[in-house]
Amino acid sequence: MKLGIAAALAASLMSSTAMAGPVFDALVANGPLAANNDVTRTDTFTTGVGQYNTVARAGGNTGLATPFVTNGAVQQQVIFHVQQPGSTFPANPLIDQLAIDPSRPNFLFTTPEIGASLQGGLYRVDLTAGTSIQISDPNVTGPFSRGDLVRFTDRGTALVAEESGSGGRLFEVLNPFGDPNDPVVANRPITIDRPAIGRLSHEGYSIDKFGNSYVADENFPGGIFRLVPTNPNDPLAGGQLFALRVSGANNVGAADWVALNNPDGTPIAGITDPTVNARQAVADYNAANPNSPISAFNRPEDFELQTLPGGREILYVPTTGDNRIYAIDVTDPAAPSTKIFVDTNTIDAATGLAVGSGFSSPDNIAISAFGDICVTEDIGGSNPVDDIFCAQDADGDGVAEAIVRLGIQTTFAAEPTGILFDPLNPFRLFVNTQHADGGRDFISVFSVPEPGTLGVLGAGAALAGIAAGRRRRR
Repeated sequence: MKLGIAAALAASLMSSTAMAGPVFDALVANGPLAANNDVTRTDTFTTGVGQYNTVARAGGNTGLATPFVTNGAVQQQVIFHVQQPGSTFPANPLIDQLAIDPSRPNFLFTTPEIGASLQGGLYRVDLTAGTSIQISDPNVTGPFSRGDLVRFTDRGTALVAEESGSGGRLFEVLNPFGDPNDPVVANRPITIDRPAIGRLSHEGYSIDKFGNSYVADENFPGGIFRLVPTNPNDPLAGGQLFALRVSGANNVGAADWVALNNPDGTPIAGITDPTVNARQAVADYNAANPNSPISAFNRPEDFELQTLPGGREILYVPTTGDNRIYAIDVTDPAAPSTKIFVDTNTIDAATGLAVGSGFSSPDNIAISAFGDICVTEDIGGSNPVDDIFCAQDADGDGVAEAIVRLGIQTTFAAEPTGILFDPLNPFRLFVNTQHADGGRDFISVFSVPEPGTLGVLGAGAALAGIAAGRRRRR
């Protein structure tokens, strides 16, 4: 798409509210990709800015950088490599989630998932210049450990958080396009600790239409939390933290929110202050209420929030420990409910049968402006391989009818991590790959062929009947 058309497309989609799945449809129409755990493994390397190659480990030929197997119609390109000139990432950075500001699409934000280091935190990648720079302030964060969560907010700020056990912190970076080396201090990015959201092993983050923020503790047992802000215009500055309690088996059914502190954020007697240790706060509550405990999810990972017809808001939460993606209806703050969106019983579009063990360890998740929902697997290592799946939920009931593979990771010892749809073109998405052998992490971009009914010339007419979209930036 040309930029002008793409921008108009994105603007129309971002303001809409219905579901569609043209990315899923295109992947099926062009031949659904079957599981392949015996795919040839490759290494990637770089010889300069924009110059990338792969080489088969078994002595195959060096060729263009195609680190994923696709169905052939899907195009891919490595657009940034952490070892290229101009990169400032530490050695073996383990890059994780991705974020973008739709108004400045030549920049991506990401974080290295390394152990405690002053080189951890939030990085800005300039795709035009082929450079990167650390923008979170290590003088504020101190040694930053196992960065995972990254978001760009509607307030023009960026979030980064630690997936580092019960003490993981979340920081908000103001002025994220500032130069951290600017001699005028006021022009630099400003890093602010946000403890009100809870100290926990952070990975997912979403915010709803009321200004409530959602996070989870990437642990087993792992809680899902909601911060009701004191000031919706500054939603992370303070408020009351709650944890989700689901009534049914397998964490499915009607639910409610259990307060872990007071409305002004002060601790409740007998419960650890969740702004110090939210995991222990849940344990304290459950010890005192064994017959009605806060729900334990099996390693909840990334979050995405989607607006469905009629204004319903659904929070999608992969749980990597039990191979599920939950759909949590948070439309009514007083009456949340949960369903299983995807699990091993979901139909694989390549076979027409339950996907079974072919779907494992779902991790990071992304939703396009059209409503397509895609997720990376976090298996890692050599075998089985990690896939990227996209799901179809044509009727918007919170249960996917089928899933299809976008790609199969071939890079040796690696896994796809951060996944992000291009806000200016919902048929393109960015994917991070981490712990590639030799620390050769990289960012890829995928281009999915547009269905004939949604070609560039027909996009405007087609969009008149589409109401799918997302409220916030990622």
